[in-house]
Amino acid sequence: MAESCGDGEVYDTDYCLCDTSVTETMPFDALPTRAEVLELRVGAFDPSMFTGDEAYTLVGNEVPDGVTVYKKTGMDDYTTETVFRIKDEFSSGYIYLKNIMSVVTACGSFHFRNRKVRVSIVL
Repeated sequence: MAESCGDGEVYDTDYCLCDTSVTETMPFDALPTRAEVLELRVGAFDPSMFTGDEAYTLVGNEVPDGVTVYKKTGMDDYTTETVFRIKDEFSSGYIYLKNIMSVVTACGSFHFRNRKVRVSIVL
């Protein structure tokens, strides 16, 4: 079985194992479009839920049907902590997404992102 493991993999009992890593990047450093925001895959809580050192500040103007941007107070406008709010087209609510892209690398040559899942993270 060990002979069938690929480059960078190690045979361990009944399985081939390889190193994996997660790289997180900031996809946007300026205001994205609604379609671009919908490509993000990491959800966020409503920024109004946070206070004190964890508080968020509105960047620019609130845009009811477009993209509204919130930054963590005291940070730059666009970081991996930035939260985008867009109107949910299927309800009266909003969708909140973080300005972050996570890519998993396995065995040094395979790359993938988590699939999109749209579920409420607030019960």
